[in-house]
Amino acid sequence: FQRCNSVNDLSSAKVLRSESQGFRKNAVDNLNEAKNGLNELLDRAENEWQCEINEVSLIIKGNHDTTKRGKVQQSVDKVVQETDLAALDTELKSKYEESLSEGQQKELLNWAWSSFDIDKRTAINQPIGLSGKSLNGQFVAFEADSFIIKDLVNLCNEVGLTVADIVAAPIALQHYASFLRKSCAGNFAADTFCIIDIGHIQ
Repeated sequence: FQRCNSVNDLSSAKVLRSESQGFRKNAVDNLNEAKNGLNELLDRAENEWQCEINEVSLIIKGNHDTTKRGKVQQSVDKVVQETDLAALDTELKSKYEESLSEGQQKELLNWAWSSFDIDKRTAINQPIGLSGKSLNGQFVAFEADSFIIKDLVNLCNEVGLTVADIVAAPIALQHYASFLRKSCAGNFAADTFCIIDIGHIQ
């Protein structure tokens, strides 16, 4: 359990550790044992830092998340708009669902755009406002076993925690850095955040 005062300075993290219970290779192996272990860690953290923890984010890592790469296309009305990027997101999710074989228990966690091109010209990072007829997006998608996710969410709920979101490990730091910067710019108290790493560390 790590408490950090700034996402830009992870060296400031204060760490609490306890022996993993009820886990095997990042998956819940015994629900009751996992509940006891997580409750123990939460109690220690709340007592140590005088705070209440009631909402968490799950970071999926290890051999339960896999990566897929691909490309999707969207027609453009002369100039690329925000709506065209949203349409690419929708097309990506649709293409992912179509790629799953019958009975395959996988869930799309997150995705990131690696590059774009317009009308098959040179790759670009930000296409909004540029002219063309066809927008193409190269993506990296992260998926995970849906049953593993369900068990982890259930574990959190069993100890009174709400799961705010689920993030693939390769983009977790980027995801939360963005979240904290937005929070600090608003009216949220985001000067402290916590990371829980449960299960076997590979």
